Amino acid sequence: MAYYKAMTPSLSKNLKQVYRRFFWPIALIGALALVLHLTQTLRLTQEMFRLELDTLSQQVHHRFADAQKTLQGRYVQIARIYQNQPAFVKRMQAGDPQSLYKYLKADYQDFREQMPQLYVMHLVDSHNVTQLRLHKPESWGDDLTEIRPMMAAANRTGDVQKGFEAGKNGITYRVSVPLKTSSGQALGVLEFGIEPDYFTADLSEQYDVATRLLVPEAKLTHLTREVRFDSVGRYRAMTADPEFDLLQVGHEAQARLLHHHGQTYAFVSDLTLPDYRGQGVVKVQVLKDITERYDRHYHQLFVQVGLNVLALILMLTLLHILLRRFQLASIRSERQLRHLRSQNRAFQESNERDELTGCFNRRFFNKCLRRLLARGGPDASHALLFFDIDHFKRINDQKGHLVGDDILIELAQFVNRHVRDHDALIRWGGEEFALVLEEVDLTEATDVAEKLRQGVKARTWPGEVEMTLSFGVTLLKPDDDLETLQARVDRLLYTAKDSGRDTVCSG
Repeated sequence: MAYYKAMTPSLSKNLKQVYRRFFWPIALIGALALVLHLTQTLRLTQEMFRLELDTLSQQVHHRFADAQKTLQGRYVQIARIYQNQPAFVKRMQAGDPQSLYKYLKADYQDFREQMPQLYVMHLVDSHNVTQLRLHKPESWGDDLTEIRPMMAAANRTGDVQKGFEAGKNGITYRVSVPLKTSSGQALGVLEFGIEPDYFTADLSEQYDVATRLLVPEAKLTHLTREVRFDSVGRYRAMTADPEFDLLQVGHEAQARLLHHHGQTYAFVSDLTLPDYRGQGVVKVQVLKDITERYDRHYHQLFVQVGLNVLALILMLTLLHILLRRFQLASIRSERQLRHLRSQNRAFQESNERDELTGCFNRRFFNKCLRRLLARGGPDASHALLFFDIDHFKRINDQKGHLVGDDILIELAQFVNRHVRDHDALIRWGGEEFALVLEEVDLTEATDVAEKLRQGVKARTWPGEVEMTLSFGVTLLKPDDDLETLQARVDRLLYTAKDSGRDTVCSG
Protein backbone atom coordinates (compact mmCIF):
# COMPACT_ATOMS: atom_id res chain seq x y z
CA MET A 1 0.00 0.00 0.00
CA ALA A 2 2.80 2.37 0.84
CA TYR A 3 4.43 1.59 -2.48
CA TYR A 4 1.13 2.23 -4.32
CA LYS A 5 0.71 5.60 -2.60
CA ALA A 6 4.22 6.52 -3.54
CA MET A 7 3.56 5.65 -7.17
CA THR A 8 0.23 7.52 -7.47
CA PRO A 9 1.73 10.92 -8.36
CA SER A 10 3.88 9.26 -10.98
CA LEU A 11 0.91 7.45 -12.54
CA SER A 12 -1.08 10.68 -12.58
CA LYS A 13 1.80 12.50 -14.22
CA ASN A 14 2.20 9.80 -16.88
CA LEU A 15 -1.55 9.85 -17.55
CA LYS A 16 -1.45 13.56 -18.25
CA GLN A 17 1.53 13.12 -20.58
CA VAL A 18 -0.23 10.37 -22.56
CA TYR A 19 -3.34 12.51 -22.93
CA ARG A 20 -1.27 15.52 -23.93
CA ARG A 21 0.79 13.67 -26.54
CA PHE A 22 -1.76 11.37 -28.12
CA PHE A 23 -5.37 11.57 -27.01
CA TRP A 24 -5.96 15.32 -27.07
CA PRO A 25 -4.18 16.04 -30.36
CA ILE A 26 -6.15 13.26 -32.06
CA ALA A 27 -9.40 14.42 -30.47
CA LEU A 28 -8.66 18.04 -31.40
CA ILE A 29 -7.86 17.24 -35.02
CA GLY A 30 -10.98 15.08 -35.36
CA ALA A 31 -13.18 17.69 -33.69
CA LEU A 32 -11.79 20.50 -35.86
CA ALA A 33 -12.43 18.47 -38.98
CA LEU A 34 -16.00 17.86 -37.85
CA VAL A 35 -16.56 21.51 -36.97
CA LEU A 36 -15.15 22.71 -40.29
CA HIS A 37 -17.30 20.24 -42.18
CA LEU A 38 -20.41 21.17 -40.20
CA THR A 39 -19.71 24.90 -40.56
CA GLN A 40 -19.32 24.61 -44.31
CA THR A 41 -22.45 22.49 -44.61
CA LEU A 42 -24.50 24.90 -42.50
CA ARG A 43 -23.19 27.84 -44.53
CA LEU A 44 -24.27 26.16 -47.75
CA THR A 45 -27.63 25.33 -46.19
CA GLN A 46 -28.19 28.91 -45.09
CA GLU A 47 -27.21 30.12 -48.55
CA MET A 48 -29.64 27.67 -50.14
CA PHE A 49 -32.56 28.85 -48.05
CA ARG A 50 -31.52 32.48 -48.47
CA LEU A 51 -31.71 31.97 -52.22
CA GLU A 52 -35.14 30.44 -51.72
CA LEU A 53 -36.25 33.56 -49.87
CA ASP A 54 -34.82 35.74 -52.65
CA THR A 55 -36.58 33.64 -55.28
CA LEU A 56 -39.90 33.90 -53.44
CA SER A 57 -39.44 37.66 -53.12
CA GLN A 58 -38.70 38.01 -56.84
CA GLN A 59 -41.72 35.89 -57.74
CA VAL A 60 -43.98 38.05 -55.60
CA HIS A 61 -42.61 41.27 -57.09
CA HIS A 62 -42.96 40.04 -60.67
CA ARG A 63 -46.47 38.73 -60.08
CA PHE A 64 -47.64 42.03 -58.64
CA ALA A 65 -46.03 43.99 -61.47
CA ASP A 66 -47.74 41.76 -64.06
CA ALA A 67 -51.09 42.02 -62.26
CA GLN A 68 -50.92 45.82 -62.14
CA LYS A 69 -49.94 46.03 -65.79
CA THR A 70 -52.82 43.75 -66.78
CA LEU A 71 -55.33 45.75 -64.75
CA GLN A 72 -54.17 49.05 -66.16
CA GLY A 73 -54.38 47.82 -69.75
CA ARG A 74 -57.85 46.33 -69.22
CA TYR A 75 -59.46 49.35 -67.60
CA VAL A 76 -57.80 52.00 -69.73
CA GLN A 77 -59.20 50.18 -72.77
CA ILE A 78 -62.71 50.13 -71.24
CA ALA A 79 -62.50 53.85 -70.45
CA ARG A 80 -61.40 54.68 -74.00
CA ILE A 81 -64.36 52.75 -75.37
CA TYR A 82 -66.77 54.76 -73.24
CA GLN A 83 -65.34 58.15 -74.18
CA ASN A 84 -65.92 57.30 -77.84
CA GLN A 85 -69.61 56.57 -77.25
CA PRO A 86 -71.71 59.70 -77.94
CA ALA A 87 -74.49 58.52 -75.60
CA PHE A 88 -72.01 58.26 -72.74
CA VAL A 89 -70.38 61.61 -73.52
CA LYS A 90 -73.81 63.29 -73.66
CA ARG A 91 -74.75 61.95 -70.24
CA MET A 92 -71.41 62.98 -68.71
CA GLN A 93 -71.80 66.50 -70.05
CA ALA A 94 -75.36 66.64 -68.74
CA GLY A 95 -74.22 65.61 -65.27
CA ASP A 96 -77.25 63.40 -64.70
CA PRO A 97 -76.33 60.56 -62.29
CA GLN A 98 -79.58 58.65 -62.77
CA SER A 99 -79.22 58.63 -66.55
CA LEU A 100 -75.58 57.57 -66.24
CA TYR A 101 -76.49 54.80 -63.82
CA LYS A 102 -79.12 53.33 -66.15
CA TYR A 103 -76.66 53.50 -69.02
CA LEU A 104 -73.77 51.81 -67.17
CA LYS A 105 -75.51 49.52 -64.67
CA ALA A 106 -75.60 46.42 -66.89
CA ASP A 107 -71.94 46.88 -67.88
CA TYR A 108 -70.92 47.25 -64.24
CA GLN A 109 -72.74 44.04 -63.32
CA ASP A 110 -71.04 42.21 -66.20
CA PHE A 111 -67.64 43.49 -65.08
CA ARG A 112 -68.32 42.32 -61.52
CA GLU A 113 -69.28 38.85 -62.75
CA GLN A 114 -66.08 38.62 -64.77
CA MET A 115 -63.97 39.94 -61.90
CA PRO A 116 -65.68 39.88 -58.47
CA GLN A 117 -62.85 41.86 -56.89
CA LEU A 118 -63.80 44.91 -58.98
CA TYR A 119 -65.57 47.07 -56.42
CA VAL A 120 -65.23 50.72 -57.49
CA MET A 121 -66.47 52.19 -60.74
CA HIS A 122 -66.51 55.90 -60.15
CA LEU A 123 -67.14 58.90 -62.42
CA VAL A 124 -66.16 62.46 -61.53
CA ASP A 125 -66.37 65.60 -63.64
CA SER A 126 -63.41 67.75 -64.56
CA HIS A 127 -63.74 69.61 -61.23
CA ASN A 128 -63.39 66.43 -59.16
CA VAL A 129 -67.07 66.35 -58.20
CA THR A 130 -68.67 62.90 -58.15
CA GLN A 131 -71.04 62.23 -61.06
CA LEU A 132 -71.76 58.60 -60.17
CA ARG A 133 -70.55 55.76 -57.97
CA LEU A 134 -71.82 52.60 -59.59
CA HIS A 135 -70.87 50.68 -56.44
CA LYS A 136 -72.85 53.19 -54.36
CA PRO A 137 -75.24 55.02 -56.70
CA GLU A 138 -77.03 56.92 -53.96
CA SER A 139 -73.84 58.86 -53.14
CA TRP A 140 -72.90 61.62 -55.61
CA GLY A 141 -72.21 65.33 -55.80
CA ASP A 142 -69.30 65.40 -53.31
CA ASP A 143 -66.06 67.27 -54.07
CA LEU A 144 -63.11 64.86 -53.85
CA THR A 145 -60.28 67.31 -54.54
CA GLU A 146 -58.85 67.09 -51.01
CA ILE A 147 -59.49 63.49 -50.01
CA ARG A 148 -58.79 61.87 -53.41
CA PRO A 149 -55.56 63.46 -54.72
CA MET A 150 -55.04 60.60 -57.19
CA MET A 151 -58.27 61.39 -59.03
CA ALA A 152 -57.51 65.10 -58.89
CA ALA A 153 -54.08 64.42 -60.41
CA ALA A 154 -55.67 62.51 -63.30
CA ASN A 155 -57.92 65.51 -64.01
CA ARG A 156 -55.09 68.00 -63.63
CA THR A 157 -52.45 66.24 -65.74
CA GLY A 158 -54.62 64.37 -68.22
CA ASP A 159 -52.53 61.24 -67.57
CA VAL A 160 -53.65 57.84 -66.31
CA GLN A 161 -52.94 57.45 -62.60
CA LYS A 162 -52.64 54.10 -60.86
CA GLY A 163 -51.88 52.88 -57.36
CA PHE A 164 -53.37 52.17 -53.95
CA GLU A 165 -55.36 54.94 -52.32
CA ALA A 166 -57.94 55.11 -49.56
CA GLY A 167 -61.27 56.74 -50.19
CA LYS A 168 -64.44 57.08 -48.15
CA ASN A 169 -65.34 53.41 -48.41
CA GLY A 170 -62.00 51.64 -48.15
CA ILE A 171 -58.57 51.31 -49.68
CA THR A 172 -58.39 49.79 -53.15
CA TYR A 173 -56.03 49.55 -56.08
CA ARG A 174 -57.28 52.22 -58.44
CA VAL A 175 -56.84 53.01 -62.12
CA SER A 176 -57.95 56.60 -62.78
CA VAL A 177 -58.39 57.28 -66.51
CA PRO A 178 -58.97 60.85 -67.78
CA LEU A 179 -61.84 61.13 -70.28
CA LYS A 180 -61.95 63.48 -73.27
CA THR A 181 -64.34 64.15 -76.10
CA SER A 182 -63.26 63.65 -79.68
CA SER A 183 -62.55 67.39 -79.81
CA GLY A 184 -60.24 67.19 -76.82
CA GLN A 185 -62.60 68.64 -74.21
CA ALA A 186 -62.05 67.22 -70.72
CA LEU A 187 -65.01 65.20 -69.46
CA GLY A 188 -63.60 64.10 -66.11
CA VAL A 189 -62.24 60.81 -64.83
CA LEU A 190 -63.47 57.22 -64.86
CA GLU A 191 -61.89 55.29 -62.02
CA PHE A 192 -61.87 51.55 -61.40
CA GLY A 193 -61.06 50.18 -57.95
CA ILE A 194 -60.03 46.59 -57.26
CA GLU A 195 -60.27 45.06 -53.80
CA PRO A 196 -56.83 44.26 -52.29
CA ASP A 197 -57.67 40.59 -51.90
CA TYR A 198 -57.49 40.26 -55.70
CA PHE A 199 -53.70 40.51 -55.45
CA THR A 200 -53.33 38.25 -52.42
CA ALA A 201 -55.67 35.62 -53.84
CA ASP A 202 -53.69 35.65 -57.09
CA LEU A 203 -50.45 35.12 -55.19
CA SER A 204 -51.94 32.31 -53.10
CA GLU A 205 -53.20 30.52 -56.18
CA GLN A 206 -50.03 31.01 -58.19
CA TYR A 207 -47.40 30.14 -55.57
CA ASP A 208 -49.34 28.30 -52.83
CA VAL A 209 -48.54 30.90 -50.19
CA ALA A 210 -50.33 32.59 -47.30
CA THR A 211 -50.52 36.37 -47.58
CA ARG A 212 -51.22 39.43 -45.49
CA LEU A 213 -51.81 42.94 -46.76
CA LEU A 214 -51.07 45.78 -44.34
CA VAL A 215 -52.03 49.45 -44.57
CA PRO A 216 -50.83 52.21 -42.21
CA GLU A 217 -53.60 53.43 -39.94
CA ALA A 218 -52.84 57.01 -41.01
CA LYS A 219 -54.01 56.18 -44.55
CA LEU A 220 -57.52 55.21 -43.40
CA THR A 221 -58.63 58.53 -41.93
CA HIS A 222 -61.21 59.26 -44.66
CA LEU A 223 -63.30 56.10 -44.21
CA THR A 224 -66.99 56.84 -43.76
CA ARG A 225 -68.23 53.26 -43.43
CA GLU A 226 -67.49 51.20 -40.36
CA VAL A 227 -64.89 48.58 -41.24
CA ARG A 228 -63.05 46.47 -38.66
CA PHE A 229 -59.48 45.47 -39.40
CA ASP A 230 -57.05 43.73 -37.07
CA SER A 231 -54.27 45.96 -35.78
CA VAL A 232 -50.65 44.98 -36.43
CA GLY A 233 -48.59 47.66 -34.71
CA ARG A 234 -49.28 50.92 -36.51
CA TYR A 235 -50.79 49.02 -39.44
CA ARG A 236 -54.16 47.46 -40.14
CA ALA A 237 -54.49 44.07 -41.83
CA MET A 238 -56.81 44.49 -44.83
CA THR A 239 -56.46 40.80 -45.70
CA ALA A 240 -54.67 38.09 -43.72
CA ASP A 241 -54.45 34.30 -43.75
CA PRO A 242 -54.78 32.62 -40.32
CA GLU A 243 -51.14 31.50 -40.33
CA PHE A 244 -50.05 35.05 -39.52
CA ASP A 245 -52.03 35.04 -36.27
CA LEU A 246 -50.50 31.71 -35.27
CA LEU A 247 -46.97 32.89 -35.96
CA GLN A 248 -47.53 36.37 -34.48
CA VAL A 249 -45.50 38.07 -37.20
CA GLY A 250 -45.05 41.82 -36.71
CA HIS A 251 -45.23 44.47 -39.40
CA GLU A 252 -41.49 45.18 -39.17
CA ALA A 253 -40.34 41.55 -39.41
CA GLN A 254 -37.57 40.92 -41.95
CA ALA A 255 -37.30 38.12 -44.50
CA ARG A 256 -36.29 34.90 -42.76
CA LEU A 257 -37.30 31.35 -41.97
CA LEU A 258 -39.99 31.01 -39.29
CA HIS A 259 -40.53 27.92 -37.17
CA HIS A 260 -43.74 27.11 -35.31
CA HIS A 261 -44.93 23.81 -33.85
CA GLY A 262 -42.81 21.71 -36.17
CA GLN A 263 -43.66 23.75 -39.29
CA THR A 264 -41.15 25.84 -41.22
CA TYR A 265 -42.11 28.83 -43.35
CA ALA A 266 -40.25 31.06 -45.77
CA PHE A 267 -41.30 34.62 -44.90
CA VAL A 268 -40.79 37.72 -47.07
CA SER A 269 -41.96 41.22 -46.31
CA ASP A 270 -40.10 43.48 -48.74
CA LEU A 271 -42.94 44.22 -51.15
CA THR A 272 -44.39 47.69 -50.67
CA LEU A 273 -47.05 48.73 -53.15
CA PRO A 274 -47.10 52.41 -54.11
CA ASP A 275 -49.73 55.07 -54.46
CA TYR A 276 -49.99 57.09 -57.66
CA ARG A 277 -46.93 59.16 -56.65
CA GLY A 278 -44.77 56.09 -56.19
CA GLN A 279 -44.75 56.32 -52.39
CA GLY A 280 -45.17 53.04 -50.52
CA VAL A 281 -48.67 52.60 -49.07
CA VAL A 282 -49.49 48.91 -48.84
CA LYS A 283 -47.11 46.33 -47.37
CA VAL A 284 -47.49 42.73 -48.51
CA GLN A 285 -46.19 39.83 -46.41
CA VAL A 286 -45.95 36.28 -47.70
CA LEU A 287 -45.55 32.91 -45.95
CA LYS A 288 -44.68 29.74 -47.83
CA ASP A 289 -44.75 26.39 -46.06
CA ILE A 290 -41.43 24.64 -46.80
CA THR A 291 -41.61 22.17 -43.92
CA GLU A 292 -41.19 19.02 -46.01
CA ARG A 293 -38.15 20.23 -47.92
CA TYR A 294 -36.58 21.81 -44.82
CA ASP A 295 -37.06 18.70 -42.68
CA ARG A 296 -35.79 16.40 -45.43
CA HIS A 297 -32.65 18.47 -45.92
CA TYR A 298 -31.84 18.70 -42.22
CA HIS A 299 -32.59 15.03 -41.70
CA GLN A 300 -29.98 14.19 -44.31
CA LEU A 301 -27.58 16.68 -42.76
CA PHE A 302 -28.04 15.26 -39.26
CA VAL A 303 -27.55 11.70 -40.51
CA GLN A 304 -24.32 12.67 -42.22
CA VAL A 305 -23.04 14.60 -39.21
CA GLY A 306 -24.14 11.80 -36.90
CA LEU A 307 -22.17 9.20 -38.85
CA ASN A 308 -19.07 11.39 -38.75
CA VAL A 309 -19.47 12.00 -35.06
CA LEU A 310 -19.99 8.30 -34.43
CA ALA A 311 -16.81 7.42 -36.29
CA LEU A 312 -14.81 9.92 -34.27
CA ILE A 313 -16.39 8.75 -31.01
CA LEU A 314 -15.55 5.12 -31.72
CA MET A 315 -11.95 5.99 -32.48
CA LEU A 316 -11.57 8.12 -29.37
CA THR A 317 -13.40 5.60 -27.21
CA LEU A 318 -10.86 2.89 -28.02
CA LEU A 319 -8.08 5.19 -26.93
CA HIS A 320 -9.97 6.50 -23.95
CA ILE A 321 -10.80 3.06 -22.49
CA LEU A 322 -7.11 2.50 -21.78
CA LEU A 323 -7.00 5.63 -19.62
CA ARG A 324 -10.49 5.76 -18.14
CA ARG A 325 -9.94 3.77 -14.95
CA PHE A 326 -7.13 6.13 -13.92
CA GLN A 327 -9.27 9.17 -14.65
CA LEU A 328 -12.42 8.31 -12.65
CA ALA A 329 -11.17 9.74 -9.38
CA SER A 330 -10.21 13.07 -10.92
CA ILE A 331 -13.55 13.25 -12.76
CA ARG A 332 -15.47 12.72 -9.53
CA SER A 333 -13.42 15.40 -7.83
CA GLU A 334 -13.96 17.80 -10.71
CA ARG A 335 -17.70 17.17 -10.67
CA GLN A 336 -17.86 17.83 -6.95
CA LEU A 337 -15.88 21.01 -7.42
CA ARG A 338 -18.17 22.18 -10.24
CA HIS A 339 -21.19 21.35 -8.12
CA LEU A 340 -19.84 23.40 -5.23
CA ARG A 341 -19.03 26.28 -7.56
CA SER A 342 -22.51 26.10 -9.06
CA GLN A 343 -24.08 26.12 -5.60
CA ASN A 344 -21.92 29.07 -4.63
CA ARG A 345 -22.91 31.02 -7.77
CA ALA A 346 -26.58 30.16 -7.24
CA PHE A 347 -26.41 31.29 -3.60
CA GLN A 348 -24.67 34.53 -4.54
CA GLU A 349 -27.16 35.14 -7.36
CA SER A 350 -30.20 34.53 -5.15
CA ASN A 351 -28.70 36.79 -2.46
CA GLU A 352 -28.56 39.67 -4.92
CA ARG A 353 -31.91 39.21 -6.70
CA ASP A 354 -35.41 40.41 -5.92
CA GLU A 355 -37.64 37.39 -5.42
CA LEU A 356 -40.70 38.77 -7.23
CA THR A 357 -39.28 40.48 -10.32
CA GLY A 358 -35.87 38.82 -10.71
CA CYS A 359 -34.24 42.28 -10.71
CA PHE A 360 -31.18 43.01 -8.66
CA ASN A 361 -31.80 44.12 -5.08
CA ARG A 362 -30.32 46.82 -2.84
CA ARG A 363 -27.42 44.59 -1.83
CA PHE A 364 -26.28 44.46 -5.45
CA PHE A 365 -27.08 48.15 -5.90
CA ASN A 366 -24.76 49.19 -3.06
CA LYS A 367 -21.98 46.92 -4.33
CA CYS A 368 -22.36 48.18 -7.92
CA LEU A 369 -22.38 51.88 -6.92
CA ARG A 370 -19.38 51.49 -4.62
CA ARG A 371 -17.48 49.86 -7.48
CA LEU A 372 -18.33 52.68 -9.90
CA LEU A 373 -17.56 55.41 -7.37
CA ALA A 374 -14.26 53.76 -6.47
CA ARG A 375 -13.02 53.60 -10.06
CA GLY A 376 -14.40 57.00 -11.05
CA GLY A 377 -12.06 59.47 -12.68
CA PRO A 378 -12.26 62.68 -14.72
CA ASP A 379 -13.28 60.76 -17.85
CA ALA A 380 -15.71 58.36 -16.18
CA SER A 381 -19.36 58.95 -16.91
CA HIS A 382 -22.02 56.75 -15.34
CA ALA A 383 -25.70 57.49 -14.78
CA LEU A 384 -28.25 56.56 -12.14
CA LEU A 385 -32.00 56.56 -12.94
CA PHE A 386 -34.68 56.34 -10.26
CA PHE A 387 -38.25 55.75 -11.42
CA ASP A 388 -41.54 54.53 -10.06
CA ILE A 389 -45.08 53.83 -11.23
CA ASP A 390 -47.41 56.79 -10.90
CA HIS A 391 -50.44 56.17 -8.67
CA PHE A 392 -49.49 52.54 -8.09
CA LYS A 393 -51.46 52.41 -4.84
CA ARG A 394 -54.58 53.27 -6.80
CA ILE A 395 -53.85 50.41 -9.19
CA ASN A 396 -53.43 47.99 -6.29
CA ASP A 397 -56.62 49.24 -4.67
CA GLN A 398 -58.66 48.96 -7.88
CA LYS A 399 -57.16 45.85 -9.48
CA GLY A 400 -55.77 43.95 -6.52
CA HIS A 401 -52.24 43.11 -5.42
CA LEU A 402 -51.98 40.08 -7.72
CA VAL A 403 -52.42 42.32 -10.75
CA GLY A 404 -49.99 44.77 -9.15
CA ASP A 405 -47.40 42.00 -8.83
CA ASP A 406 -47.95 40.99 -12.46
CA ILE A 407 -47.41 44.60 -13.51
CA LEU A 408 -44.13 44.80 -11.56
CA ILE A 409 -42.90 41.55 -13.12
CA GLU A 410 -43.82 42.60 -16.66
CA LEU A 411 -42.38 46.10 -16.15
CA ALA A 412 -39.04 44.59 -15.10
CA GLN A 413 -39.05 42.38 -18.20
CA PHE A 414 -39.98 45.35 -20.40
CA VAL A 415 -37.15 47.55 -19.08
CA ASN A 416 -34.56 44.76 -19.38
CA ARG A 417 -35.55 44.24 -23.02
CA HIS A 418 -34.99 47.91 -23.82
CA VAL A 419 -31.60 48.46 -22.16
CA ARG A 420 -28.18 46.97 -22.72
CA ASP A 421 -27.21 43.59 -21.32
CA HIS A 422 -24.70 45.11 -18.91
CA ASP A 423 -27.08 47.77 -17.57
CA ALA A 424 -28.33 46.91 -14.08
CA LEU A 425 -32.02 47.14 -13.14
CA ILE A 426 -32.65 47.20 -9.37
CA ARG A 427 -35.94 46.93 -7.55
CA TRP A 428 -35.54 49.55 -4.86
CA GLY A 429 -38.78 48.68 -3.08
CA GLY A 430 -42.51 48.53 -3.80
CA GLU A 431 -43.04 50.14 -7.19
CA GLU A 432 -39.68 51.99 -7.12
CA PHE A 433 -36.79 50.94 -9.36
CA ALA A 434 -33.25 52.08 -10.05
CA LEU A 435 -31.31 51.69 -13.30
CA VAL A 436 -27.49 51.96 -13.46
CA LEU A 437 -26.10 52.88 -16.89
CA GLU A 438 -22.34 52.72 -17.35
CA GLU A 439 -20.37 54.80 -19.87
CA VAL A 440 -23.14 57.24 -20.81
CA ASP A 441 -23.51 61.00 -20.59
CA LEU A 442 -26.52 62.83 -19.19
CA THR A 443 -28.15 63.32 -22.59
CA GLU A 444 -27.92 59.61 -23.39
CA ALA A 445 -29.25 58.64 -19.98
CA THR A 446 -32.15 61.08 -20.33
CA ASP A 447 -32.94 59.65 -23.76
CA VAL A 448 -33.09 56.14 -22.28
CA ALA A 449 -35.48 57.34 -19.58
CA GLU A 450 -37.65 59.15 -22.11
CA LYS A 451 -37.92 56.13 -24.38
CA LEU A 452 -38.85 53.92 -21.44
CA ARG A 453 -41.44 56.44 -20.30
CA GLN A 454 -43.01 56.63 -23.75
CA GLY A 455 -42.90 52.84 -24.22
CA VAL A 456 -44.65 52.18 -20.90
CA LYS A 457 -47.30 54.79 -21.60
CA ALA A 458 -47.99 53.46 -25.09
CA ARG A 459 -48.96 49.93 -24.09
CA THR A 460 -51.56 48.22 -21.94
CA TRP A 461 -50.48 46.28 -18.86
CA PRO A 462 -52.00 43.30 -16.97
CA GLY A 463 -55.56 43.90 -15.85
CA GLU A 464 -56.08 46.30 -18.81
CA VAL A 465 -54.13 48.92 -16.85
CA GLU A 466 -52.73 52.01 -18.51
CA MET A 467 -49.96 53.57 -16.46
CA THR A 468 -47.10 56.05 -16.55
CA LEU A 469 -43.65 56.40 -14.98
CA SER A 470 -41.79 59.31 -13.44
CA PHE A 471 -38.00 59.48 -13.68
CA GLY A 472 -35.11 61.16 -11.91
CA VAL A 473 -31.81 61.02 -13.83
CA THR A 474 -28.32 62.07 -12.67
CA LEU A 475 -24.67 61.33 -13.30
CA LEU A 476 -22.19 60.04 -10.72
CA LYS A 477 -19.81 62.78 -9.60
CA PRO A 478 -16.21 62.26 -8.39
CA ASP A 479 -17.04 63.53 -4.88
CA ASP A 480 -20.23 61.47 -4.55
CA ASP A 481 -20.90 58.79 -1.99
CA LEU A 482 -23.98 56.57 -1.77
CA GLU A 483 -25.84 59.02 0.44
CA THR A 484 -25.28 62.16 -1.67
CA LEU A 485 -25.98 60.31 -4.91
CA GLN A 486 -29.22 58.83 -3.63
CA ALA A 487 -30.33 62.14 -2.14
CA ARG A 488 -29.78 63.94 -5.45
CA VAL A 489 -31.61 61.44 -7.60
CA ASP A 490 -34.45 61.30 -5.01
CA ARG A 491 -34.86 65.08 -5.33
CA LEU A 492 -35.04 64.80 -9.10
CA LEU A 493 -37.67 62.07 -8.87
CA TYR A 494 -39.74 64.16 -6.45
CA THR A 495 -39.43 67.11 -8.85
CA ALA A 496 -40.79 64.89 -11.65
CA LYS A 497 -43.69 63.92 -9.38
CA ASP A 498 -44.39 67.54 -8.43
CA SER A 499 -44.34 68.48 -12.14
CA GLY A 500 -47.40 66.39 -12.79
CA ARG A 501 -45.87 62.89 -13.08
CA ASP A 502 -45.29 61.02 -16.37
CA THR A 503 -42.11 63.03 -16.92
CA VAL A 504 -38.30 62.83 -16.80
CA CYS A 505 -36.31 65.22 -14.60
CA SER A 506 -32.54 65.18 -14.99
CA GLY A 507 -29.69 67.11 -13.47
